[in-house]
Amino acid sequence: MNKVFSNLLKSAVLVASLSQVAYASIIANDDNFTFTWTAICGDCNSAMGLIDPTKNIEVSGSIVLNGYTPGEAFIIDNNNLVSFAYDGPSIHIDAFSLKNDNNSAASEDIFESGIFGVSGSIAADQSSFELDFSHTIWDKDDITYYEYQQGLNAYPSYMDVHFGQDGAWAFNIQGIPWDFGVNAVIAPASNSVTDIPEPSTIAIFALSLLGLASRKLKNNA
Repeated sequence: MNKVFSNLLKSAVLVASLSQVAYASIIANDDNFTFTWTAICGDCNSAMGLIDPTKNIEVSGSIVLNGYTPGEAFIIDNNNLVSFAYDGPSIHIDAFSLKNDNNSAASEDIFESGIFGVSGSIAADQSSFELDFSHTIWDKDDITYYEYQQGLNAYPSYMDVHFGQDGAWAFNIQGIPWDFGVNAVIAPASNSVTDIPEPSTIAIFALSLLGLASRKLKNNA
């Protein structure tokens, strides 16, 4: 029986040790943080450019940043903005997701996909944020393409995305606001590490095994 107890002890120590190593490795390799944003849209459910308080709706999306440190003020630029998503709903702009390819600015070629002109910041306590960037889009047969497709013979235009510290926001196409509103806020940042059990959980499980084994030995004594 002592041999069984010894083996259980070795297994528990090994499990706890491996959990610590795996957890540390994931933290070191995962630098992307996702912010979920929500806002009130004034015209998403009414005529474009017409704010109808009786038809205000909540819209949402996400912002993915690389290298963000929770609890510290953060400056957003083209090197750390990974992607931006707008989930809607809206009767004017389809839900879209933009990836900042290689975190590098789009070339001067007008038929180039990518986010450019990125600027913004997040307060240390995440109480406010601002974000501005532009993106080339293409219009063909009343269909908007947010990413360029090979061989697409369409008319290029620009979408400017703006979120101000006062909570005002707007998606402007060719200088005209399509979707816009107020009260834009972000939820606390998260990354994939938050989905992984803490080492203490596994350690507690290992200690429980030891307790059961110890009790078994006492009962047999």
